[in-house]
Amino acid sequence: MKRRNTESRNNLAGTERRLSKMYAYYLKTTFTSTFVRRKGNETARFFLRKTSEI
Repeated sequence: MKRRNTESRNNLAGTERRLSKMYAYYLKTTFTSTFVRRKGNETARFFLRKTSEI
């Protein structure tokens, strides 16, 4: 019983990590696309550099 609980918890943590990665990627792409539309490439390049630093 205990082993099954820890296994499920580990699986949950793994999926959460994967989801957060996907969410971060999604946020980055949407933000950069809006920046490109609004202010051109310079802002997007600056934003990408900032996000890659973090």
